[in-house]
Amino acid sequence: MRDVKHRAGMVRGFSLVEVVFALGLCSFVLVALLGLVLAGLRQDRDSREALAAMTAANRIIESYRAVASTKNALPNFPLPSDLATRSANDASSPLYVDDQGVKTGVAAAAAFGVLYRVLPSSASTPPSSSQVYLYVYWPAAASVAMARGHYEVVTTISLAATSAN
Repeated sequence: MRDVKHRAGMVRGFSLVEVVFALGLCSFVLVALLGLVLAGLRQDRDSREALAAMTAANRIIESYRAVASTKNALPNFPLPSDLATRSANDASSPLYVDDQGVKTGVAAAAAFGVLYRVLPSSASTPPSSSQVYLYVYWPAAASVAMARGHYEVVTTISLAATSAN
């Protein structure tokens, strides 16, 4: 006996419930993939910005070390030459630097804002040296509290050569 549902010329297809379920599953997968791609792009942007901030901070530190060892002033240098006599700048007066660590006059032309603090000398720091804390944030036009990202570094810098100027 032949099955009644399989008569000659009749092809069995998917039911409406199966089609709707498959479309819903495909839609969910596509939305999830789109979310992952957008999250990956955001993470890539954040990583590039953090790397640029780290590079700018390292250039500031290395430039200051070069200035301190030669007792010469560099034009457009972000940290003040009399850093040994200053203790910090505050959030109301950040320094503005471009992506190369060079000082710019206004936040609109800058990539990063820089806050610094000279930490008190301790037994672990060499004589005539001090620890300097740099806080680099971006975008420069944003306030410190509203910054999209930041990079912090503490390093030991010789302050004796610049304080003699």
